[in-house]
Amino acid sequence: MHARGWISMLVTVLVGCQTAGGNEKAKADPQPAPADAATDETERLLAEPPDGWVAVFASKRPGVRMAEYVPAGASGEDWSEKISFESFGGEPLPDPIGMLVEIARDQRETCNGFSDNNTFSGYENGYPTSVRLFVCRNNAVTQKGQITLVKAIQGQTQLYVVTRARRVPPIETDAMLPMAHEDMADWSAYMRAISLCDTADSRHHPCPSTAEPSAQKAESSARE
Repeated sequence: MHARGWISMLVTVLVGCQTAGGNEKAKADPQPAPADAATDETERLLAEPPDGWVAVFASKRPGVRMAEYVPAGASGEDWSEKISFESFGGEPLPDPIGMLVEIARDQRETCNGFSDNNTFSGYENGYPTSVRLFVCRNNAVTQKGQITLVKAIQGQTQLYVVTRARRVPPIETDAMLPMAHEDMADWSAYMRAISLCDTADSRHHPCPSTAEPSAQKAESSARE
């Protein structure tokens, strides 16, 4: 997929429309088979949705994989909080920093008031990584404000993107983030805990020696 295609798809996901190619609705358990059984690739995205969150959407097509989660009892169509795990294959893979900057540029055009904050850009476990916080004061599509924290990791053959978003009433000014400091700290800790590793390259991209079974929930949801 061309870099512009990645950006267009991710912008759509940020707004909240599910367009992963086919719009396959999630079953009770949308998780694909464990990555080890489905592919010879050895990279692992170590991530999972928060406790109590449920899958509402999953889609897989060549080069693209997505899974979305909301808190239990919430709706996949009219959500107030959502986490999505996505992976994109193809060459060349975009640089995570440049890609998130382009997404911010597109988001700015659909928002009445928008801010983009780089919270981290560098290497994590040997992989180029970028994390940015987007604040949309009033989205033209949803007529709501939205706070979005996005983490992008460039693997060897896949770009992995984890998005956590919250919809809020339209935000009047840029003066304050409409989120409690405790919630923002929780979001930051959640994103910091997400990492990519390679079971075949313990020197450059080591994986944990032991992993809890629950850590595999979203691992295969966001990769090909």
